[in-house]
Amino acid sequence: TTDITSNCFDACSPKLNPRMEDSEKNCFTNCAANFLRMKLLYTRRLVESAQTITASLQPSNEKPEE
Repeated sequence: TTDITSNCFDACSPKLNPRMEDSEKNCFTNCAANFLRMKLLYTRRLVESAQTITASLQPSNEKPEE
């Protein structure tokens, strides 16, 4: 949440106002959704990479040729 707050606040509300405009609210909503979507994509890719590396480290079950 800290990353979302800092990224979206800087992007959507660069100056402090006593009231939030509708455009700022929409910006925050879109920014947070995009941030979470990218975080999920990154996490999925990281898991896939870890699974690939783990699979490559597993000993194979092949029997040696005679």
